[in-house]
Amino acid sequence: MNTAATSTDELTIQRVLFAPPAEWVNPELYFNAKGAGSDNGSLKSSRSSLTMGPHTVVTTDTYFGRFRASHWQRWTTVDEVIIRARVVGAARVLALTEDIGGHIRMEDSWAAGGSDVDGNRTADEDRLVNVNEDVELRVPLDRFADGGAIFLQFDTQEEGARISDVRFTVPTSAIRNDVPTDLVICTYNRPVDCARTVATLAEDLPALERVRTIRVVDQGDKHPADEADFVVAQEKLGDRLNVVAQPNLGGAGGFSRGMRDAVAAGDCMVLLTDDDIRPEPETTLRLSALACCAEKPMLLGAQMLFLYNPTNLFRTGETYNWANLTVCENDPVYGLADKDVREHHQLRRLGVEYNAWWTCLIPSQVIKEIGLALPLFFQYDDIDFGFRAAKAGYPTDTIPGAAVWHADFYWKDIENPAQYFGLRNGLIAAAMHGDVSAKDMANVVSRRILTNLVSMRYGLAWTQLEAVRDMLTGPSVLDAASQGDFARISKGRGDFAETKLLPLAHMPGGLTPVRPPTREIASENKVLAKRVAYTQMDKKRPGPVAIAYEDAFWWHISQFDEVWVTDASQSGVHHLVRDTEKEKQLRNEMIRVTRRLTNEWETIREQWRSAADKLVSEENWEPFFNA
Repeated sequence: MNTAATSTDELTIQRVLFAPPAEWVNPELYFNAKGAGSDNGSLKSSRSSLTMGPHTVVTTDTYFGRFRASHWQRWTTVDEVIIRARVVGAARVLALTEDIGGHIRMEDSWAAGGSDVDGNRTADEDRLVNVNEDVELRVPLDRFADGGAIFLQFDTQEEGARISDVRFTVPTSAIRNDVPTDLVICTYNRPVDCARTVATLAEDLPALERVRTIRVVDQGDKHPADEADFVVAQEKLGDRLNVVAQPNLGGAGGFSRGMRDAVAAGDCMVLLTDDDIRPEPETTLRLSALACCAEKPMLLGAQMLFLYNPTNLFRTGETYNWANLTVCENDPVYGLADKDVREHHQLRRLGVEYNAWWTCLIPSQVIKEIGLALPLFFQYDDIDFGFRAAKAGYPTDTIPGAAVWHADFYWKDIENPAQYFGLRNGLIAAAMHGDVSAKDMANVVSRRILTNLVSMRYGLAWTQLEAVRDMLTGPSVLDAASQGDFARISKGRGDFAETKLLPLAHMPGGLTPVRPPTREIASENKVLAKRVAYTQMDKKRPGPVAIAYEDAFWWHISQFDEVWVTDASQSGVHHLVRDTEKEKQLRNEMIRVTRRLTNEWETIREQWRSAADKLVSEENWEPFFNA
């Protein structure tokens, strides 16, 4: 293509970056280099530029370097993207695509001083050294229906080059909803994390080009505004950084406040994000651009990369199985889960049912129509919102290459008060959105509680019983927006010794961890029935033993009468001791509660569905915001 000056009538929809936002992030997520100049010190990169020595090839065939053409073809009517860059020196630039079958093809090319049909340089060597030109390449968005992406290749011959300001653009006429973005961060007593998140965003102001306000909803008594990083960010962002304080209403309350305030300030895109993430600021630009160009309003989410293993993807996208109250991989064949994205590309565009709120963009139009979050404190507020949006006709997608780093979930143990919200809120959401029979729902609940009872996790079983009882209370259980529930459950769990995390040194010496003979068993139902029968017969089992967290299957733990089991955090152990009387007592309570669940399921489901509009209304939330 001939070179052309940058048009002011274009919207930048993705930048090509050559350095991560922090030192701990692997640059291979952004570009790959090979050739003589890749390892002799002549290759130097910054956030927006790359200096290459002679005989070097650089590609952006990487997680953050690819442009996800399939998602743009699916949700917009954009017929081509324009790729712009600035080249100083001698270089060739290729626009390549990979289709759903993994086939690579060249779409367009440029060489210093112009190029012939095959992309060969036509300028003389003396002139190439002093070239300072704008690059323009064009790639049609017409062959990516099922998947595929665009990436770039830069190469040099005898001379080096500096590549800068590389970006994908579309004409501003492609914009369908020209509104700014308000970024909402909900925080509770994570001042250092929150301040670092805001500071990282403020260090990349070009990524915030469409951001009107960064809204920090502070619900704690340890404030990010007191941190040095936050003060520096405030100086850079000025009035664009807004902090509001309110009581601790959990994630649901913090995000609802942010949504309410953003909508009140005028039409916008509301981008929700956790306080403990490490952001890639470019994610804000990419999601905002696609949302503005989408043919109709839609929810867009970012993927989650592991914070402690930052090249690994948590999973491709989110779907939900109401029958067993479980979040699922959205595609067992083509979806990626816990994979290194340097080695695995997601070519196929896969559907999702909702976006987790570690990062999720929601048009204000959607909020106006379907309301704020359910007052669930935390867990399932994002799932419920996604399903409500879908019922109202608003689609959802999760975009690869738009991502944040979030604390790895596998470091979180099941032995914690959050299990109350996991089950209570899951049952509430299932009542509102699922099509599950009373019998099946009771079976799911009883199975969860029984496996904990036979595993000597009495506090966890009590926690789950409280969850079911409170759900059966009906919508009135949310009259206080779930305030106080976490403290109440934590206090109740204090009566059960095995819930306490003990130092590893408290475990007796001489206990070699006992491993299970297999990681799967033929029939969990038969084993569960056998373990319950053992308790009824007061049958003695071996112990004490030690069991590593990775081996802590309920059917393995339940073979013993005393177990020291490692916590998922690897910071201590839990001491589980068989108490057959307590086990029988809690089992009888479980029978009563699940019988209620079976008998009252249809009635309680209607109550929750009837109360939904009121619960998510601004009028319901307002008194809690101002308390």
